[in-house]
Amino acid sequence: MGNDSEVSDLEFVSAPKPGERKHTATIMHPLKKKLSALWALLGLDLVTILMMLKGALPPTLGMAIYQASSVAETFQTVGYLVPIIASLCLCMQPRAKFVEIMLLNAASTALAYALSLLAAYCGLQARWHSLSAAENAEVNAELAEAASSGVIATLKELPYNSSAAVVCAIWLIFLVWLSTAIRARRKHLFFPSVMFCIFINISMPYTSFLPSWGLITPLLHRITIAFLTGYSLAILVGLLIIPVSCRLVAFKEITGYLQLTRKVLKQQAAHIHKLKALGALDNQISASGSNSLLTTPSTEEPARDIWSVGDIRETLAQLGTLHSKIGEDIPYAQREVAFGYLTAKDIEKISERIQELSIVLTGVDNIGTMLRRMVRSEIQKSGFSGGSSGEKKAEDDEEKEIEDAIKILDATFLEFVNIIDGAIDHSLLLLELNDPPRKKQLELRKEFSANISNVEAYGGKACPGDSKYLSALEQQVAAFQKLRMTSLESWKTTTALEQAEMTFNFATQFPELHSVADKTPPTRAQQELLLLLWIENLFNTGTTSMMKLARFAEGKRRSGEMDKKSFIYPSLQILKEWVFDVVSTDRNDQNVAGETSTVRFEDSDFRRRDPEHLPPQNWYEKLGSVLRCVYYFVGSEDSSLGLWAACATMTIAILAFLKNTHIFFINQRVVWASVSIAVSMSPTSGFSVFGLFGRIMGSVLAMAFTLINYYIVDGHTGGIIALSWLFMSLDTWIIIKVPRQAVIGVLGLVTHVIILGYLTQYRKLGVALASVSGQEFYPVYILGPQRLLCVTAGCCSAFFWTLFPGVARDRSELRKGLGTSLYILANYYSCIKATFQLRIKNFETEAQPLLKSNERLTQIRRHLYIKQITIAEQLKEHSSFQNWEPNLGGKFPSKTYNSISVTIKKLSGHLALLSLTVQNLRSSIDSPGESSVWHDDIVSLCKMLDMTDYSFANILCILSAALDSGNSLPPNTTAPPSYELDHALTQLNDDIFNLKHIVNPEYCAFAASQMLSAVIREDLVKLVSDVRLIVGEIDFSAAVDF
Repeated sequence: MGNDSEVSDLEFVSAPKPGERKHTATIMHPLKKKLSALWALLGLDLVTILMMLKGALPPTLGMAIYQASSVAETFQTVGYLVPIIASLCLCMQPRAKFVEIMLLNAASTALAYALSLLAAYCGLQARWHSLSAAENAEVNAELAEAASSGVIATLKELPYNSSAAVVCAIWLIFLVWLSTAIRARRKHLFFPSVMFCIFINISMPYTSFLPSWGLITPLLHRITIAFLTGYSLAILVGLLIIPVSCRLVAFKEITGYLQLTRKVLKQQAAHIHKLKALGALDNQISASGSNSLLTTPSTEEPARDIWSVGDIRETLAQLGTLHSKIGEDIPYAQREVAFGYLTAKDIEKISERIQELSIVLTGVDNIGTMLRRMVRSEIQKSGFSGGSSGEKKAEDDEEKEIEDAIKILDATFLEFVNIIDGAIDHSLLLLELNDPPRKKQLELRKEFSANISNVEAYGGKACPGDSKYLSALEQQVAAFQKLRMTSLESWKTTTALEQAEMTFNFATQFPELHSVADKTPPTRAQQELLLLLWIENLFNTGTTSMMKLARFAEGKRRSGEMDKKSFIYPSLQILKEWVFDVVSTDRNDQNVAGETSTVRFEDSDFRRRDPEHLPPQNWYEKLGSVLRCVYYFVGSEDSSLGLWAACATMTIAILAFLKNTHIFFINQRVVWASVSIAVSMSPTSGFSVFGLFGRIMGSVLAMAFTLINYYIVDGHTGGIIALSWLFMSLDTWIIIKVPRQAVIGVLGLVTHVIILGYLTQYRKLGVALASVSGQEFYPVYILGPQRLLCVTAGCCSAFFWTLFPGVARDRSELRKGLGTSLYILANYYSCIKATFQLRIKNFETEAQPLLKSNERLTQIRRHLYIKQITIAEQLKEHSSFQNWEPNLGGKFPSKTYNSISVTIKKLSGHLALLSLTVQNLRSSIDSPGESSVWHDDIVSLCKMLDMTDYSFANILCILSAALDSGNSLPPNTTAPPSYELDHALTQLNDDIFNLKHIVNPEYCAFAASQMLSAVIREDLVKLVSDVRLIVGEIDFSAAVDF
């Protein structure tokens, strides 16, 4: 019967015989599987389909309302602009983003209207001064006679004036340059700049033709009303039909991030369990079969055996992308006006916990790397050359002890995953981020208000969401700490460390990377101990971060703030920050591929100084500084892009200002070729090459959809408008699912609307009235290819003027972006050092100024971390688009650049984990109840640390400057040595790091910080080597004849 029911779904394909039913089902099953895979690849769920239909609704409404006679009389020949502008508003965006972009669109339209009036006035003055008084009077008399007789003059009947055309052409060049340069400087103004360019590209040619104010002002007024009507339709749909708030988007992203966190932790737990079950060292030897593993661990790719962590890396990549989106959407969520539970401060606190969790996950990702390093170290040490039976027995003992360490890690890591999993469930339930059923929400509120528990309902155990679960979770964390300490003590006992190994010397943990040659190499047991202590600190950091989130959720629930919704609105400070963010160039959102930013802080002490000018001292110097900013802007790369955009526009728009071609320009609607340039102009050449093919293919598909749309309903206007909603929603799929290539979907929408908008406009007005603007009527099978040709010509012009003058190359932007990333890392490291120095001063006092400084440093550190993640995502785009650039000369060293990018990502994660370790070290040292002599020695050691050593930041700045400028590195550029504790320890109790103190959390924190310092130096050695391969090093020894 199961087979029969399955076949019944397939009987519409054919009518097989009863004996062939099973065979038919077997044949069709792969087809259904492929269709399911295609559906999953497209990502078509209910929310996506609704957003696609929502995005196509405003232009559909724009074409529909034009069929009303009153609307057609109002807009006349510019009615097609309403659906075009409505489609460009992208109403499916979340509310705060949408409101911001609509305010900027309206402001850009108002500015374009005012500047068009000014340009028209200048053109009229040029026209009137180039003609005699008699000629002007004759033209005015003819226009007045035509108006009184009810005859409408067409464009062909208007006199051409070269002076007015030249003035309007100059205004067009200037305005296109200005808008494109500002868009290049502030990427978030992309769509307002496009709206501005559309307005001036339409208005400038007409204002050069029209000889009087009586013809110009009504036209500009109708264009402005058409723009505002398109905005109104988009606002109506965006805010009233399936509204989506940025708060909801941010909450969904946070929930997804926490769920992915659980997934990656479980994947890592399964990976460690696999190492335990198979035997790490044994498997590695059998996989190699030789001494092929005797290479540097940092430069070798992981083997495709039990060390393979492809699934983990893939999930971590998803987490990185999602974390970048969270950092982009959190500010918008804080600006929302809503009726809910969580305020802007609550969202900020949750984002802080998310950031700490992301840092912990970076450490989790490195667990496998550290294990592999330890195993390969033992392989290198022994060589596996056979040897005597005694040597073989020693190798077996070492292998067994390494596997014992993995077994300890397997047991503790599983418990760590259970704690994190419970804390995530508890937090999501109490904060109502995972949408529990309404009945469950009411039960939770009732339990917390009465302080009761449903322990009995769950077999005597508290469950996530229960009022007693946090206490149970804290007890579980305490038990977990005891388990870890017991495991370490057990490992110390079974390892049988010698007395010389009982005191761990952190300076000798990685002798191959140390600058001092006579250091005693660390023993195998010390390496294992260091790894276990580092993982112990990682567990402590992870549980601390997640417990903070769980306590925050518990506090919100117990305070009653989650019992009743309240009106939430942004504070005055948030609004001020929003205004500053709109005009700032330092934003985290990514509207256009290839955005790179510099580090900027609100405090002037952290801004880059002008190397050519001292700070201004009087009003005259301050005024000169402002004027100098204008001078620098004109000579900047952003201004160059604006110049090339103006050249690309005038390559086509020049036809509108010449006597022999201005009629052709209007007649054949060539204006849309110049409009497509504003949409297609790319900041980099690689993206331009890729975008050229994508935009042309998108326009071809849009034209095909338009013809299908027209003929499937046999050309009936009602059917065209109704069916266009479905076809235009296909274009919005690209905007929603591939936002980096949103321009392709936008051009598809514009192509679809232009063809059908013109067609429905001609049908409503009639051919005679619709042709007053000078545009000839064509049937759809001619109009479609003509529009496609115009859009293609605009895309090709934009492509030529992006590639030919040598604007920004993706390869050069990749190199400069890596330099910017290194500069941010140097700032981040300096901020960590300053934070640690401040915490040392704060050991014995809690003074208010120190607390304020700590908060300020924390904000700067978080800002730098988010900026680093954002730039990392941008560098991925540059790395992918550089493959599309023409390769003239030698090959591009993409492997070296990718290696630098990966190393920078590792450095960023290690530094972030070091920062979090420093914070936990400070909190553990200052914890009440500690009065031991060992504790006092730790405090004294912290105070004696040399915090004036900024050699790490110095080398990062040198590498950053070399990549940014392309200059060679200084001679003998090497990574600085790791900081040694020997000198400080000799002035204290040299027994401070004896293993008898292993149960103290500060012990693990110090071990982790020193291990991270050594790993950071290892990455820095690799980074210096890769940068040297790219830019070279100053060295004239080859020219000396010894």
